[in-house]
Amino acid sequence: MATTADLRNINILQDLPEAVLAKIAPLVKEASYQENDVVFRHGEPADTFGMLLRGKILLNVEAAPGVVVSLGSIKAGYSFGWGVLIPGSTHRNDAVALEPCLVLLISGEDLLQLMDSDRDTGYHLLRRFTTIIKNRLDRRTSQFVLAMGRQVQVEELVE
Repeated sequence: MATTADLRNINILQDLPEAVLAKIAPLVKEASYQENDVVFRHGEPADTFGMLLRGKILLNVEAAPGVVVSLGSIKAGYSFGWGVLIPGSTHRNDAVALEPCLVLLISGEDLLQLMDSDRDTGYHLLRRFTTIIKNRLDRRTSQFVLAMGRQVQVEELVE
């Protein structure tokens, strides 16, 4: 089981009150992955939220048959799998361990139940999730614009 000290090593949880971390800790399970292990695949249910304690995870998507594009990486202290906030959603990319990793996992069901039953905790967590979502959206938008600029002239698309 993860400790509150472990949770303090996770960026989005660092400044949460100890009482909130104490509610989260019993819900967390640890998982180890070796280099090239798949944490999850595109299309699988997004039912677990991950927090990387050690290692590095690559987020990839197959853009075309045989063409894999790296969307980014998760380094120690950061989290992934925020799709758990939307029940029934699926992963939009693969997550692959780039090196040996220790991941703290919490089921989406447990996380949502905690957020629903303890609104203060839910508010604190949702604010942090919103930041993650905005940062990822900004990054993907930048990647898209850069890729489009390399492929076609934007003016040609508008006309």
